[in-house]
Amino acid sequence: MSTLVSTATNKTQRPPFASVLRELRLQARLSQLALSSEAEISSRHLSFLETGRARPSREMVLHLGQVLNLPLAQSNRLLDAAGFAAVYGQCDLSDPSMAPARSVIDTYLTSLEPNPAIVTDRCWNVLQRSQAATALGSAAASLPGIEHREDDNLLLSTLDPNCLRPLIANWRQVAGHLVLRLRRELALAPDTRRQALLDQAMTFPDVAGLSIVDTLGEAGPMLPVQMRVGELQLSFITLLTSFGSPMDATLQELHIETYLPADAATATLLARWAKGST
Repeated sequence: MSTLVSTATNKTQRPPFASVLRELRLQARLSQLALSSEAEISSRHLSFLETGRARPSREMVLHLGQVLNLPLAQSNRLLDAAGFAAVYGQCDLSDPSMAPARSVIDTYLTSLEPNPAIVTDRCWNVLQRSQAATALGSAAASLPGIEHREDDNLLLSTLDPNCLRPLIANWRQVAGHLVLRLRRELALAPDTRRQALLDQAMTFPDVAGLSIVDTLGEAGPMLPVQMRVGELQLSFITLLTSFGSPMDATLQELHIETYLPADAATATLLARWAKGST
């Protein structure tokens, strides 16, 4: 599955594939022995791959990507570093080839009404909203002192004291949970854009001081998002949905966050909004 390179390579000047493989292995917190065992190859061979003394085949690159449980975009990166063409697509959602996926998303959002739902990418940028989410957002934006961020980023909007933060009654719990979620995502699949998002999140007041304790709420199986929109009191449980078998990196990174009513009063209010009542 690979061939040896006849000339020795200085360990401090690894070829692109060797450097990327070592980086991804370290990010996965695996030793060479652990990764070679999982991949069912010798640790000596893996060492040769990481120092550039061996050149991987396309099959070996894909195999290591699977063993490392890499996201599709990272698998493409590993292939590119080894000199092979990308296997997985990475198209913008507006691309004509994504029409079937857009149709599925539209149908799913419609089926969720009257519950608000938001489509985001891996960096929490909002790509699409359901009608209920648009209605809830409009109600919030009509309140004095509430602004809409131009970047339309769900995480940053939640942390921003001029945006959604004043509307969330249990903000420290919600914000602590979201920051913890981002840290976990970074630990599983590090990348510069997500790291930049976390760095930006840390600049908002009180965010850097949040801890795991802040995510703990009252006894219960789930953490609700409790909102005050004017005189309205709403309580939501969030549900994340993603594509089950994506072959495109963009689709793999999409999430649909649905806000389901956590109490009867919220369910009644959403039903009234769906019928055009106030």
